[in-house]
Amino acid sequence: MYTNNRPIAEAVQRKKALVAAHRGTCGGNIVWNTTLSYKNALLHGADMIEIDVSMTRDGVFYAFHNTEEEQEFGRKCDIREMTSREVDEINLLNCIHNPSGQHLERLGDVLPKFKGKCLINIDRSWFYWEKVIAYLKSMEMDDQILLKCGVEEDYLRQLADSKSGLMYMPIVRTINAHCPKCGGAILVRNTKRGRVFYGCERYPDCDFTSWDMPVDDRCPLCGSPMVLKRDRRKDAAWHVCTNENCKHRVEVEIPAQDEAE
Repeated sequence: MYTNNRPIAEAVQRKKALVAAHRGTCGGNIVWNTTLSYKNALLHGADMIEIDVSMTRDGVFYAFHNTEEEQEFGRKCDIREMTSREVDEINLLNCIHNPSGQHLERLGDVLPKFKGKCLINIDRSWFYWEKVIAYLKSMEMDDQILLKCGVEEDYLRQLADSKSGLMYMPIVRTINAHCPKCGGAILVRNTKRGRVFYGCERYPDCDFTSWDMPVDDRCPLCGSPMVLKRDRRKDAAWHVCTNENCKHRVEVEIPAQDEAE
């Protein structure tokens, strides 16, 4: 079963530390999430390549990180709402935003090129979890492929029910704040559409959730919990009271890393 993760465990025993290349190794006219970037990563000594997966409206999988359309296509759009024919016509932009002459590559064209050569981390696939698991099983590369997603009961059940040998790694992120309802740790989670939200680690016993990042401060006026809100245009941030009748706010330093980014 996938919980064994035997190939990675054996690789760690041999090397102690593994190098994973995020979207491959890009630069110059080599665009990330392409065969060239993955080959470049292996030439630089990577043990694992990370491949983002996006599915078009007509059900074709591509090596691509959705939300990067404007940077790589040069226009605002959502690959998940496009057809494969539209995607195949795109001339990708390189690192200086000039046409590279390269095109998005279908997952079915990429994976066979690295069969038996390295470990492969599949990311961003939870939007179409069942479909992508079935697709990856058909590639017969279970001993190379590592899936990752947030710790969601539905995702884990679907992976277990697949009876595949695909490896698995959970995405678990916490922030330095506690649940205002029960005091548990706050986890950073994602909806099925990829939007970040915050929830209590004790779910379902505790149902606390928030679109805004909770903080441990309490409102000095009414005692209600506060959340972090940020205005990126003004490069400013505040702790804001969650009490609709209060809405007191205190300006704070911009966090070193916004968990939603």
